[in-house]
Amino acid sequence: NTKVIDGLIAQEVIAAAAAAGSTFSGIDDGENSGLLKLQYERMVIPLIKAVQELTARIATLEAGD
Repeated sequence: NTKVIDGLIAQEVIAAAAAAGSTFSGIDDGENSGLLKLQYERMVIPLIKAVQELTARIATLEAGD
């Protein structure tokens, strides 16, 4: 199969959230099928928050120059 599908690996998202001391509610266990799926629409709010935090940090760093 040569079909390429872009996306994230659910297990890696879970691990990254845990490493950051957080959780991510956008994981679907596929009704206990053993397959994890990401609910990408649930990533929007955490990503917006991350951009806000990074923007504030950049502004602080730039003000120190």
